[in-house]
Amino acid sequence: MVHARLALGTVQFGLPYGLLSQANRPLDGKQASEVLAAAWQGGIDLLDTGAAYGDAEKAVGEHWPAGAQFSIITKTRPLRRSEFGSTEVAQVVEGVRSSARLLRARALEGLLVHHAPDLLVPGGDLMFRALEGLRAEGLVRRIGVSVYDAATLKAVRDRFPVQIVQLPVNLLDQRFVRDGTLANLARDNIEVHARSVFLQGVLLAEAGGLHARLAGVRGRIEAFQSQCAANGVSPAAAALRFVARCPGVDRIVIGVNNAAQLKENLSAFSAATTGSWDLDASPYALDDTDIIDPRKWAA
Repeated sequence: MVHARLALGTVQFGLPYGLLSQANRPLDGKQASEVLAAAWQGGIDLLDTGAAYGDAEKAVGEHWPAGAQFSIITKTRPLRRSEFGSTEVAQVVEGVRSSARLLRARALEGLLVHHAPDLLVPGGDLMFRALEGLRAEGLVRRIGVSVYDAATLKAVRDRFPVQIVQLPVNLLDQRFVRDGTLANLARDNIEVHARSVFLQGVLLAEAGGLHARLAGVRGRIEAFQSQCAANGVSPAAAALRFVARCPGVDRIVIGVNNAAQLKENLSAFSAATTGSWDLDASPYALDDTDIIDPRKWAA
């Protein structure tokens, strides 16, 4: 079965990732090869990576399966400065060229500004023009941003004609669904890639075993998993079904720690998109960013 709406996230190829991850190191070469092969064999045709993901780009390039024809989305290395000039922009551009070399890619399907606020400070206009130059020369096909909140996305879109947006969507974090952002992006023909569909594993974890920082969500997790059990579906399938059925979501980015986990997620996605069951997502939505924004978990 082709899973063309899925994209494989590769942050785990270069970094240990997620508060709930059992891995304390990135995937090794054998694991990376197995995951990439399973992805291609399972019908996934898009990889999501980034310059800030340790050696992830290098791992993808070195362990590319024979015959695979993945498209690739990568991200700029964040600047996180209050302003910058031509020197920093040149470094970003060279970083993109380096990413393409590491990935062994003649062209990148998409390039996302990883830290979207980089576009909103003095120097942001210079950066976007430089990235458009990469698109004009054919190294990059489309330019976009990775965001965490609607205000940042609006500010970027007011200034720049982005073509792809990556943002978090899951049963707990429904902000972009409820505030009309997804509908607006769809109206303007901007491609949306949804990440964090399992909220880094929180939706799949045993509620009693969640970190104390996430204690406030235990009741919702227990209710969600009980509803899944009552309907005879896995939490992974239910979580994927919610995102897959959100109007405006074009791609769903999933990351895994091994090939077996990827195959489980592929099966869950098949169940999510072929079943006739459904669940009421409204009781699970949260606005508490201390819970739904993983960047704050370590605070």
